[in-house]
Amino acid sequence: MGVARDLGPRDITANVVEAGLMEGGMEGPDPETLKALVSSLSLQRMGHPEEIAAAIAFLASPAASYVTGAVLDAHGGYNA
Repeated sequence: MGVARDLGPRDITANVVEAGLMEGGMEGPDPETLKALVSSLSLQRMGHPEEIAAAIAFLASPAASYVTGAVLDAHGGYNA
């Protein structure tokens, strides 16, 4: 990730949170499509916005001070 390389010397980290299928206020796909999407996830459920916020909070915390140029997959195991 070029941004991480460019900003690293200034002690700035740059990361990506790849969020998956989320519950929320938007209208979802038809029930059959939604069932197929959820069944493709290792956790067999949709995510919650608070779970993505927790991933972002971690990356913004001192605990992640050496994490940069990373993609944090928060998608319920879509690629598993």
